[in-house]
Amino acid sequence: MTVIMAVGFFGWLVVEVSHGLGLSSDEELTLQPPNHK
Repeated sequence: MTVIMAVGFFGWLVVEVSHGLGLSSDEELTLQPPNHK
């Protein structure tokens, strides 16, 4: 796994966990494009 892939996956994981916990950080999450397909 390359560093870019690791960072990208980690960022995605943080977003998913944040949504799962229901944190009120939607303002920060909206800066990143949704990866849901």
